[in-house]
Amino acid sequence: MAVDDRPSEAYQLLSQSPPRTLDPTKNAYFLLQGFGVKQEEDPIRAGYRMWQAFRTQRQDHNNWQFDYDTKSLSELQLPKELDVRTDWIQEDDAIERFRSGRDRLRSWSDEHAVLLRRYEMFLGMPFEEWVDHHVLFPYPNFSYPFIAHRLYIAGGFLGEIGDGLDRLERDLAAWRRVLANARTVLTKVIAARIVSEDLQLVQSLRRHESEERRLSRLGRLVQPLTPRERSMRLPFQTEFLTTASLWRSIHDSKEEVDEAELEFLWKLAKVLAKENPDTHTDPDRLRTATIIVPFQIQKTLNTLARYYEALVEAADSSNSTLPSAEAYGMRPPKSSYDFLFNPVGKMLQGAHGAPRWEAFVKEIRKADAHLRAASL
Repeated sequence: MAVDDRPSEAYQLLSQSPPRTLDPTKNAYFLLQGFGVKQEEDPIRAGYRMWQAFRTQRQDHNNWQFDYDTKSLSELQLPKELDVRTDWIQEDDAIERFRSGRDRLRSWSDEHAVLLRRYEMFLGMPFEEWVDHHVLFPYPNFSYPFIAHRLYIAGGFLGEIGDGLDRLERDLAAWRRVLANARTVLTKVIAARIVSEDLQLVQSLRRHESEERRLSRLGRLVQPLTPRERSMRLPFQTEFLTTASLWRSIHDSKEEVDEAELEFLWKLAKVLAKENPDTHTDPDRLRTATIIVPFQIQKTLNTLARYYEALVEAADSSNSTLPSAEAYGMRPPKSSYDFLFNPVGKMLQGAHGAPRWEAFVKEIRKADAHLRAASL
């Protein structure tokens, strides 16, 4: 009988998930989850209920989707014009654009006062992203806090410059907390984009500001990212743990894989490979799979861990190129047989190719580069 590999050092390191430390009623993560609920609801408690409901839904019904557009979950509606117009914050003459559009901005701020109140609450709260590696988890609907962020910043510069700087300072501090504590790639990237957007405004202000006191204050806002803020370890660890959990869930607590399960796995593999699931499966292949599949689990996960450790090391180095999945023997599956016999390739490559981590890491490096350039 074949013997599986022992857990590697990289696997053991990545398997040590950070503990949760915050009371959910004081965690800004759940405020982000419930940001768009109707105004009479407590968004933090609603966000926590939504998170719990998703976990139950996923575990009980094998349902991978979570519909944030359901009326009861997103009562507050955002007009499309609002998203387009608030991109003034990215322009070189942003302050003048804010002031020339003050009537419209004030109208929008009054209309979306609930979002702005929730956003100000978010700015003062600690943040800890709660992920469950045994299920796929819902992300917050970031469109609500993103628009609120833009309205909040723009509104600060309709009066005294000092009021706008106060808001910028709070905004940068809050999103840098998210950047430091994000445990998913998406949340990390969203935080990096908002930090970069704030920095564009800081740089614009510095170019047009002559008063020494304000220039000094602007300089204090642009400290380079800390190693924790810059690091991709927590998000990539979440990717590893979630992928590993999904793979283990098929085989956990089984000495052997029976024919009925293999038939199911073959059909699933055929669907993923865009083949007809009802075509005949070679019985010899099926028997071979019953021998191979149960004993390749840890070997597969060790390879996966080596790949993610290499990703973390490269991503956290300013100029390193990210390793390819192919360099770790993870070729894209080309058929249903590959989906079953090439498990790492299946997990990382899937039917639509490997995740393009470069684009996400680029956002973090961009925010860091903006801060370093602005601090000179």
